[in-house]
Amino acid sequence: MFSHKNNCFQKTDGKLGLELKEELLRAIEQRFPLRCYVRGLDIVLQAHCELGRWDEAIEAGQRALSAAQEFSDDSMIAWAATNLSAVYTHQRDVHRGIEFAELALAKAPTPADKTWAQIFLAWALCHKGQPAEGVEILVGIVPILKAVRHPAFRLYGALFLAEGYWLAGEYGKGRETAEELLSLADRCGARFCIGYVCYLLGGISLETDPAEAVAFFDKSIAIFREIKAENLLALAYAGYGRLHKRQGNIPEAKRYLTQALEIFERLGTLIEPDKVRGELAELPA
Repeated sequence: MFSHKNNCFQKTDGKLGLELKEELLRAIEQRFPLRCYVRGLDIVLQAHCELGRWDEAIEAGQRALSAAQEFSDDSMIAWAATNLSAVYTHQRDVHRGIEFAELALAKAPTPADKTWAQIFLAWALCHKGQPAEGVEILVGIVPILKAVRHPAFRLYGALFLAEGYWLAGEYGKGRETAEELLSLADRCGARFCIGYVCYLLGGISLETDPAEAVAFFDKSIAIFREIKAENLLALAYAGYGRLHKRQGNIPEAKRYLTQALEIFERLGTLIEPDKVRGELAELPA
């Protein structure tokens, strides 16, 4: 999910990463090159993270970070710490997400390492309730990324900027950023990104034009089911439940919010379950 090349925007499931896990763990014992080992563990981490297996994703990230620290390779330390930040923010443990992003920034020896860490620090800040700060960081980065031939940097930067605008209530800017990103993701065949952007457009449309939200949520749910991105599927279910609530369709609102809650609780996602429980409690019996 977080590698520069062959990232999860182009993956359909986490099978490859899971199959590589044991081979990668044996490789370090055979003095496999550090960078190959750390980048390989990134594939394992992304596979588990996509499936919402937080503990396994964190374990892979910690192995990569420990190896990088053992060899005092600051670039790989920054890389591994950024990936751990991403997992924690997906899980909504945003304090740990910020902690590891700041470690990555402190160790980053190159502009590329620094930019990668800043993207995920900004995203964690957005979910900590500081979207204005996250957006400010990303607004300074995204125009630069457009001039660089680096799909992962550009896709993630624009994705998190669109989400930051949404969380900050800047719906017009969020829609504009998301629609531009959706066009790029379509050209790249980036399924994960397409699903994520449709989820964001569904959330934005919920606030600006609820009639449009249905198609966006439907598409995001279909993609997340297909690629088994369960945590994001739960987020999309919750958004769809909120849409039904606004439309006065209480049974469907309960159904989708309950499905979201069941997934969040099973995965061990933080923050989101409490939000959904509160919304379910507000619905008429």
